[in-house]
Amino acid sequence: MGNEAGDLDSLASALGYAWLRSNTSGKAIAYIPTPKEDFTLRAENLYALGLAGINHPFEELYCSDDPMPSQVSQFALVDHNVLRTTYASSTASVVAVIDHHEDEGQYKDTANPRIVEPAGSCSSLVARSYQSFSNLSISPELSTLLLSAILIDTHGLKMGGKALDVDREAAAFLIPQSLLAHNEEVSALSDNQKITHLPSVQSLSATLGEKKLSVSHLSTRDLLRRDYKEYIFSMPVSEDATQSSNVIKVGLATVPLRLSAFFASSSYPIKEIQDWVVERDL
Repeated sequence: MGNEAGDLDSLASALGYAWLRSNTSGKAIAYIPTPKEDFTLRAENLYALGLAGINHPFEELYCSDDPMPSQVSQFALVDHNVLRTTYASSTASVVAVIDHHEDEGQYKDTANPRIVEPAGSCSSLVARSYQSFSNLSISPELSTLLLSAILIDTHGLKMGGKALDVDREAAAFLIPQSLLAHNEEVSALSDNQKITHLPSVQSLSATLGEKKLSVSHLSTRDLLRRDYKEYIFSMPVSEDATQSSNVIKVGLATVPLRLSAFFASSSYPIKEIQDWVVERDL
Protein backbone atom coordinates (compact mmCIF):
# COMPACT_ATOMS: atom_id res chain seq x y z
CA MET A 1 0.00 0.00 0.00
CA GLY A 2 1.35 3.38 -1.02
CA ASN A 3 0.53 6.68 0.62
CA GLU A 4 -2.54 8.77 -0.12
CA ALA A 5 -0.72 11.49 -2.06
CA GLY A 6 -0.46 9.15 -5.04
CA ASP A 7 2.85 10.41 -6.40
CA LEU A 8 4.97 8.31 -8.72
CA ASP A 9 7.26 7.12 -5.93
CA SER A 10 4.34 5.80 -3.89
CA LEU A 11 2.76 4.19 -6.94
CA ALA A 12 5.95 2.52 -8.15
CA SER A 13 6.93 1.38 -4.65
CA ALA A 14 3.55 -0.28 -4.12
CA LEU A 15 3.64 -2.11 -7.46
CA GLY A 16 7.30 -3.02 -7.07
CA TYR A 17 7.02 -4.39 -3.55
CA ALA A 18 3.79 -6.29 -4.26
CA TRP A 19 5.50 -8.05 -7.18
CA LEU A 20 8.53 -8.85 -5.05
CA ARG A 21 6.49 -10.19 -2.15
CA SER A 22 4.27 -12.24 -4.47
CA ASN A 23 7.34 -13.94 -5.91
CA THR A 24 9.15 -14.55 -2.63
CA SER A 25 6.74 -14.95 0.29
CA GLY A 26 3.16 -15.39 -0.87
CA LYS A 27 0.44 -13.57 -2.74
CA ALA A 28 0.30 -9.78 -2.45
CA ILE A 29 -1.73 -7.16 -4.32
CA ALA A 30 -0.61 -3.57 -4.82
CA TYR A 31 -3.21 -1.21 -3.37
CA ILE A 32 -3.18 2.36 -4.65
CA PRO A 33 -5.11 4.64 -2.22
CA THR A 34 -6.01 7.01 -5.05
CA PRO A 35 -9.24 7.00 -7.11
CA LYS A 36 -8.71 6.05 -10.75
CA GLU A 37 -10.24 9.35 -11.87
CA ASP A 38 -7.41 11.22 -10.12
CA PHE A 39 -4.71 9.54 -12.20
CA THR A 40 -5.17 12.15 -14.93
CA LEU A 41 -3.98 14.84 -12.48
CA ARG A 42 -0.41 13.54 -12.72
CA ALA A 43 0.96 13.46 -16.26
CA GLU A 44 4.24 12.01 -15.01
CA ASN A 45 2.40 9.02 -13.53
CA LEU A 46 0.53 8.41 -16.76
CA TYR A 47 3.76 8.54 -18.74
CA ALA A 48 5.65 6.17 -16.44
CA LEU A 49 2.73 3.75 -16.25
CA GLY A 50 2.52 3.82 -20.05
CA LEU A 51 6.18 2.82 -20.28
CA ALA A 52 5.34 -0.08 -17.98
CA GLY A 53 2.45 -1.13 -20.24
CA ILE A 54 -0.32 0.07 -17.92
CA ASN A 55 -2.72 2.45 -19.64
CA HIS A 56 -6.11 4.11 -19.14
CA PRO A 57 -8.56 3.02 -17.76
CA PHE A 58 -6.04 1.27 -15.49
CA GLU A 59 -8.11 -1.84 -15.02
CA GLU A 60 -4.97 -3.67 -13.89
CA LEU A 61 -4.65 -1.46 -10.80
CA TYR A 62 -6.44 -1.93 -7.47
CA CYS A 63 -7.39 1.55 -6.29
CA SER A 64 -9.30 3.26 -3.49
CA ASP A 65 -12.54 3.33 -5.46
CA ASP A 66 -12.46 -0.46 -5.77
CA PRO A 67 -14.12 -2.43 -2.94
CA MET A 68 -11.71 -3.88 -0.40
CA PRO A 69 -12.54 -7.51 0.51
CA SER A 70 -13.48 -7.93 4.16
CA GLN A 71 -10.90 -10.69 4.60
CA VAL A 72 -8.00 -8.31 3.92
CA SER A 73 -6.25 -7.86 7.26
CA GLN A 74 -2.52 -7.71 6.49
CA PHE A 75 -0.89 -4.59 5.09
CA ALA A 76 2.58 -3.81 3.79
CA LEU A 77 3.27 -0.07 3.89
CA VAL A 78 5.53 1.64 1.36
CA ASP A 79 6.37 5.35 1.23
CA HIS A 80 4.76 5.85 4.67
CA ASN A 81 5.10 4.04 7.97
CA VAL A 82 1.79 4.42 9.80
CA LEU A 83 -1.44 2.72 8.69
CA ARG A 84 -4.21 5.25 8.12
CA THR A 85 -7.19 5.05 10.46
CA THR A 86 -9.39 4.31 7.43
CA TYR A 87 -7.84 0.85 7.22
CA ALA A 88 -7.10 0.23 10.90
CA SER A 89 -9.18 -2.34 12.77
CA SER A 90 -8.88 -4.86 15.58
CA THR A 91 -7.83 -7.53 13.07
CA ALA A 92 -5.55 -5.38 10.88
CA SER A 93 -1.81 -5.96 11.11
CA VAL A 94 1.14 -4.35 9.39
CA VAL A 95 3.48 -7.07 8.15
CA ALA A 96 6.04 -4.95 6.29
CA VAL A 97 7.24 -1.35 6.13
CA ILE A 98 9.57 0.23 3.55
CA ASP A 99 9.80 4.00 3.84
CA HIS A 100 12.15 6.98 3.66
CA HIS A 101 10.21 9.43 5.83
CA GLU A 102 10.64 10.14 9.53
CA ASP A 103 10.25 6.96 11.54
CA GLU A 104 7.19 7.05 13.81
CA GLY A 105 8.35 3.89 15.58
CA GLN A 106 5.37 1.60 15.00
CA TYR A 107 5.03 -2.11 14.07
CA LYS A 108 8.46 -3.12 15.30
CA ASP A 109 6.99 -6.40 16.55
CA THR A 110 4.98 -7.30 13.40
CA ALA A 111 6.72 -5.85 10.34
CA ASN A 112 9.31 -7.94 8.52
CA PRO A 113 11.00 -6.34 6.76
CA ARG A 114 10.84 -3.03 8.55
CA ILE A 115 13.04 -0.62 6.60
CA VAL A 116 12.77 3.06 7.49
CA GLU A 117 15.84 5.00 6.48
CA PRO A 118 16.89 8.09 4.52
CA ALA A 119 16.71 7.93 0.72
CA GLY A 120 15.79 10.32 -2.03
CA SER A 121 13.14 7.87 -3.18
CA CYS A 122 11.34 4.99 -1.50
CA SER A 123 11.60 3.13 -4.80
CA SER A 124 15.35 2.93 -4.22
CA LEU A 125 14.77 0.96 -1.01
CA VAL A 126 12.34 -1.34 -2.83
CA ALA A 127 14.84 -1.87 -5.65
CA ARG A 128 17.54 -2.69 -3.13
CA SER A 129 15.28 -5.38 -1.69
CA TYR A 130 15.34 -7.14 -5.07
CA GLN A 131 19.09 -7.45 -4.85
CA SER A 132 18.71 -9.84 -1.91
CA PHE A 133 17.27 -12.44 -4.31
CA SER A 134 19.97 -13.28 -6.85
CA ASN A 135 17.79 -15.75 -8.76
CA LEU A 136 14.86 -13.35 -9.13
CA SER A 137 14.71 -11.41 -12.38
CA ILE A 138 12.84 -8.11 -12.63
CA SER A 139 10.95 -7.25 -15.81
CA PRO A 140 12.07 -4.33 -18.00
CA GLU A 141 8.71 -2.63 -17.48
CA LEU A 142 8.88 -2.78 -13.69
CA SER A 143 12.54 -1.76 -13.70
CA THR A 144 11.64 1.29 -15.80
CA LEU A 145 8.77 2.21 -13.48
CA LEU A 146 10.97 2.08 -10.37
CA LEU A 147 13.75 3.93 -12.17
CA SER A 148 11.31 6.65 -13.25
CA ALA A 149 10.25 7.20 -9.64
CA ILE A 150 13.87 7.47 -8.50
CA LEU A 151 14.74 9.95 -11.25
CA ILE A 152 11.79 12.23 -10.64
CA ASP A 153 12.24 12.27 -6.86
CA THR A 154 15.98 12.99 -7.06
CA HIS A 155 15.86 15.41 -10.02
CA GLY A 156 17.82 13.03 -12.19
CA LEU A 157 20.18 11.92 -9.39
CA LYS A 158 21.57 15.43 -9.32
CA MET A 159 24.73 15.77 -7.26
CA GLY A 160 24.25 17.88 -4.14
CA GLY A 161 20.49 17.29 -4.23
CA LYS A 162 18.20 14.71 -2.63
CA ALA A 163 19.96 11.70 -4.13
CA LEU A 164 21.93 9.51 -1.73
CA ASP A 165 24.22 6.57 -2.43
CA VAL A 166 21.28 4.16 -2.08
CA ASP A 167 19.48 5.98 -4.91
CA ARG A 168 22.47 5.92 -7.25
CA GLU A 169 23.12 2.25 -6.51
CA ALA A 170 19.46 1.38 -7.09
CA ALA A 171 19.41 3.27 -10.39
CA ALA A 172 22.59 1.54 -11.53
CA PHE A 173 20.98 -1.81 -10.67
CA LEU A 174 17.76 -1.01 -12.56
CA ILE A 175 19.08 0.68 -15.70
CA PRO A 176 20.61 -2.46 -17.32
CA GLN A 177 17.33 -4.30 -16.71
CA SER A 178 15.07 -1.47 -17.87
CA LEU A 179 13.68 -0.54 -21.27
CA LEU A 180 16.77 1.65 -21.69
CA ALA A 181 19.00 -1.42 -21.75
CA HIS A 182 18.73 -1.87 -25.51
CA ASN A 183 20.89 1.23 -25.94
CA GLU A 184 24.47 0.30 -26.73
CA GLU A 185 25.66 3.06 -24.39
CA VAL A 186 24.05 1.27 -21.45
CA SER A 187 25.35 -2.21 -22.21
CA ALA A 188 28.86 -0.89 -22.68
CA LEU A 189 29.17 0.65 -19.22
CA SER A 190 29.47 -0.86 -15.76
CA ASP A 191 30.54 2.06 -13.59
CA ASN A 192 27.62 3.24 -11.39
CA GLN A 193 28.52 6.90 -11.63
CA LYS A 194 28.78 6.87 -15.42
CA ILE A 195 25.71 4.75 -16.08
CA THR A 196 23.38 7.11 -14.20
CA HIS A 197 24.58 10.05 -16.28
CA LEU A 198 23.95 8.48 -19.68
CA PRO A 199 22.01 10.66 -22.15
CA SER A 200 19.11 8.19 -22.29
CA VAL A 201 18.76 8.26 -18.51
CA GLN A 202 18.90 12.04 -18.34
CA SER A 203 16.44 12.30 -21.23
CA LEU A 204 13.92 10.14 -19.33
CA SER A 205 14.47 12.27 -16.24
CA ALA A 206 13.90 15.51 -18.18
CA THR A 207 10.70 14.18 -19.77
CA LEU A 208 9.30 13.12 -16.40
CA GLY A 209 10.18 16.50 -14.89
CA GLU A 210 8.45 18.39 -17.70
CA LYS A 211 5.32 16.32 -17.34
CA LYS A 212 5.27 16.80 -13.57
CA LEU A 213 5.20 20.58 -14.06
CA SER A 214 2.52 20.39 -16.75
CA VAL A 215 -0.37 21.57 -14.57
CA SER A 216 -1.60 24.74 -16.31
CA HIS A 217 -4.78 22.99 -17.45
CA LEU A 218 -5.81 21.98 -13.91
CA SER A 219 -8.45 23.79 -11.89
CA THR A 220 -7.82 25.05 -8.35
CA ARG A 221 -9.60 22.00 -6.94
CA ASP A 222 -7.54 19.69 -9.12
CA LEU A 223 -4.31 21.37 -8.02
CA LEU A 224 -5.28 20.95 -4.37
CA ARG A 225 -6.18 17.27 -4.63
CA ARG A 226 -3.33 16.36 -7.00
CA ASP A 227 -0.81 15.85 -4.19
CA TYR A 228 -2.87 15.85 -1.01
CA LYS A 229 -2.53 14.29 2.44
CA GLU A 230 -4.64 14.51 5.59
CA TYR A 231 -3.55 14.34 9.21
CA ILE A 232 -5.62 14.06 12.40
CA PHE A 233 -4.40 15.67 15.61
CA SER A 234 -5.79 15.57 19.14
CA MET A 235 -5.46 19.03 20.63
CA PRO A 236 -6.00 20.13 24.24
CA VAL A 237 -8.93 22.47 24.77
CA SER A 238 -9.67 25.18 27.30
CA GLU A 239 -10.54 24.34 30.92
CA ASP A 240 -14.18 25.32 30.55
CA ALA A 241 -14.73 22.88 27.67
CA THR A 242 -16.79 19.75 28.24
CA GLN A 243 -14.24 17.47 26.54
CA SER A 244 -10.61 16.89 27.46
CA SER A 245 -9.40 16.94 23.86
CA ASN A 246 -10.46 18.11 20.46
CA VAL A 247 -9.78 16.32 17.18
CA ILE A 248 -8.55 18.51 14.34
CA LYS A 249 -8.22 17.34 10.74
CA VAL A 250 -5.55 19.10 8.71
CA GLY A 251 -5.01 18.90 4.97
CA LEU A 252 -1.67 19.40 3.21
CA ALA A 253 -1.64 20.08 -0.54
CA THR A 254 1.63 20.34 -2.46
CA VAL A 255 1.22 22.46 -5.60
CA PRO A 256 4.11 22.73 -8.11
CA LEU A 257 3.46 26.42 -8.81
CA ARG A 258 4.54 29.75 -7.39
CA LEU A 259 1.86 31.33 -5.23
CA SER A 260 1.40 34.11 -7.78
CA ALA A 261 0.76 31.56 -10.54
CA PHE A 262 -1.51 29.49 -8.30
CA PHE A 263 -3.75 32.42 -7.43
CA ALA A 264 -3.80 33.51 -11.08
CA SER A 265 -4.97 30.06 -12.22
CA SER A 266 -8.60 30.81 -11.36
CA SER A 267 -11.00 33.73 -11.18
CA TYR A 268 -12.03 32.79 -7.64
CA PRO A 269 -9.11 30.93 -6.02
CA ILE A 270 -9.97 31.86 -2.42
CA LYS A 271 -13.54 30.63 -2.78
CA GLU A 272 -12.36 27.39 -4.38
CA ILE A 273 -9.89 26.85 -1.55
CA GLN A 274 -12.67 27.46 0.97
CA ASP A 275 -14.91 25.03 -0.93
CA TRP A 276 -12.16 22.40 -0.71
CA VAL A 277 -11.86 22.94 3.05
CA VAL A 278 -15.60 22.35 3.37
CA GLU A 279 -15.54 19.32 1.05
CA ARG A 280 -12.79 17.68 3.11
CA ASP A 281 -14.26 18.79 6.44
CA LEU A 282 -11.01 20.41 7.51
